Amino acid sequence: MKASFRKKMASRPEVKRAGKIVVIYIPSRKLNRELRKQIHDFLVKHYRAYTHEKGVTNGYWMNGEEMAKDRHEKYLVSLGEAKNLDALITFSSEICRVIKESCLYFTVGDESYLVSSTSGA
Repeated sequence: MKASFRKKMASRPEVKRAGKIVVIYIPSRKLNRELRKQIHDFLVKHYRAYTHEKGVTNGYWMNGEEMAKDRHEKYLVSLGEAKNLDALITFSSEICRVIKESCLYFTVGDESYLVSSTSGA
């Protein structure tokens, strides 16, 4: 079904494939005006567009034996091509370092990852 859907979309001249969607979840309490501007500038420069959702997105995970919870903002961007992923991972890792998080939740298409700081924050 997936292949036939792609073929159908590709056959339409008014439709242009934008690529795989990447979603980055960043804790709301760690986002300030300056960081939001840095994220905006990076995404527009490298990907020419993005979507930002400020709604209530709660994340829950086990932190050792304790349940952790945080409210997140979502940044969604279409990659276009897989080669465009490296810059986004590097940038997300730097955000992780700046906001002093051990990792950020990051999805690419239907797969999920944890992106950590390159300095091991």
